[in-house]
Amino acid sequence: MSVRTILLVVWLILARSAVANDLPTPEQLQKLAENHDWSNLLKSTTRVLLLKGQVAQAYDRPTVWQLKAEAQLQQNLFIAASESFERASEEPGIDPGQVAQCIALSRVLRKTDVRGFKLPPSRPGENPGWIDLKNPENRRPAIQAFFKAEYQTLQSQLEKQKTDPEFRELQRIAKSANELTPVEQAASDSTEQTQELIKQVIQLWAGKVNSWVEKSTQQVDEIRESAKQLKPVEPAPGSEKSLREPAHQKQGLTPQDWDRLKSIRLQCQRIANSYKYLVDILGSAPEELSQIPPKVEQLYATVQKILDDNHSDVSR
Repeated sequence: MSVRTILLVVWLILARSAVANDLPTPEQLQKLAENHDWSNLLKSTTRVLLLKGQVAQAYDRPTVWQLKAEAQLQQNLFIAASESFERASEEPGIDPGQVAQCIALSRVLRKTDVRGFKLPPSRPGENPGWIDLKNPENRRPAIQAFFKAEYQTLQSQLEKQKTDPEFRELQRIAKSANELTPVEQAASDSTEQTQELIKQVIQLWAGKVNSWVEKSTQQVDEIRESAKQLKPVEPAPGSEKSLREPAHQKQGLTPQDWDRLKSIRLQCQRIANSYKYLVDILGSAPEELSQIPPKVEQLYATVQKILDDNHSDVSR
């Protein structure tokens, strides 16, 4: 190793040591926040969050992300603050009790500007004003107002689905309700309302599927029985067979039967995908959902067998 290389290595070690020694301690970060030194707090937290390895282990990353979010919020950087609170909620070491608060603030800040968070009107034409989120005491009222408005919107959308439910719309409502759960937790220390909403979505979804499976199973049975019926086959005029009794063969599937069976098979696949989507959202399958796959799989298998038995050239 040349002298020049050795000197370069020594310089890098000293430079890293100097940078490490120049880093603010966790206590100093808290002090910057207490002194409302938002500009330096933002710079310092940004530096700390870039650290890797052993040096980074001296800091509680969820706390640093929240301090950074606070510094951004106080400087009117609302979208950036929203992203920082979201990052804090995703950190593995975060206190479970802080997750809902971080998610809720992240959602509220996306609807905040220099005037504050605009309170949703409780009736048409009302202008309830703004809440200044720079004051920590105003944050829970803002979260509560945000939750109430979002929840009422989902309730209205779900009510419309009760007449003629659609899979995609029910999936969207379930996803939105699930994402609103931590906001309710931060607003009221409860998740009762969002869980009830999700339960209603599941009931509607399962009800629609069960009704469709019952109706489609009846149609499939009718098609299968019809295909088994014998029909006479008249021989060609003048042939010897024309003097005998006409031959018979199975009626088979009509073009309309093919189309209907293919349509049912496709819908089975869509229901399976919808089921998987809901389970992914909820994290597990409630009892009402878990009863659905066997019914749909049985119907799919029955349709496929009819198609195979009649030598369908339909692509699978």
